[in-house]
Amino acid sequence: RANFTAADMRESNFSGSTFNGAYLEKAVAYRADFT
Repeated sequence: RANFTAADMRESNFSGSTFNGAYLEKAVAYRADFT
Protein backbone atom coordinates (compact mmCIF):
# COMPACT_ATOMS: atom_id res chain seq x y z
CA ARG A 1 0.00 0.00 0.00
CA ALA A 2 1.08 3.54 -0.70
CA ASN A 3 0.77 4.99 2.81
CA PHE A 4 3.41 4.16 5.42
CA THR A 5 2.48 4.89 9.01
CA ALA A 6 4.45 5.29 12.23
CA ALA A 7 3.32 1.77 13.12
CA ASP A 8 4.96 0.43 9.96
CA MET A 9 8.20 2.19 10.90
CA ARG A 10 8.16 0.81 14.45
CA GLU A 11 7.40 -2.71 13.24
CA SER A 12 10.26 -2.69 10.75
CA ASN A 13 12.62 -1.20 13.33
CA PHE A 14 11.69 -3.95 15.79
CA SER A 15 12.66 -6.57 13.21
CA GLY A 16 16.32 -5.54 13.21
CA SER A 17 18.61 -2.94 11.68
CA THR A 18 19.62 -4.88 8.55
CA PHE A 19 16.06 -5.74 7.61
CA ASN A 20 14.97 -2.26 8.60
CA GLY A 21 17.44 -0.66 6.21
CA ALA A 22 16.20 -2.72 3.26
CA TYR A 23 12.58 -2.11 4.25
CA LEU A 24 13.03 1.65 4.43
CA GLU A 25 14.82 1.76 1.07
CA LYS A 26 11.93 -0.10 -0.55
CA ALA A 27 9.35 1.98 1.31
CA VAL A 28 10.92 5.25 0.17
CA ALA A 29 11.24 4.05 -3.43
CA TYR A 30 7.68 2.76 -3.44
CA ARG A 31 6.28 5.96 -2.01
CA ALA A 32 8.31 8.04 -4.48
CA ASP A 33 6.89 6.05 -7.39
CA PHE A 34 3.35 6.90 -6.30
CA THR A 35 3.82 10.50 -5.25
